[in-house]
Amino acid sequence: MITQMAVILLMFVVIHWHKHPYYLAQNNIRIGIEDLNVPGMMAHNLSNAIADADMVFYQFSRQLGYKCKLYGSELVVVDR
Repeated sequence: MITQMAVILLMFVVIHWHKHPYYLAQNNIRIGIEDLNVPGMMAHNLSNAIADADMVFYQFSRQLGYKCKLYGSELVVVDR
C-alpha cells in the first residue's frame, strides 16, 4: 500500500513539475526570478530545509529557462 501511494505521489509531482513552467512560459512575455543567496542562508538553523529548497528551485529555474527558450519568452534572473 505504501509503495502504491509513493508511486501516485511521484506521478503527481512529475506532472506538476512540468505544468507550472509551461504555463508561465506560454502566458508571459518576460519572467523574472531571483538569484538566491543559498550559502548565506545556510548559516541559519533551517539549513537542511534550505538545501532541499535550493535543489527544487534549481530544477524549477532550469525547467523554466528551457520552456522560455522553447516558447519565446524572456527569463530575467534578478540579482540579489
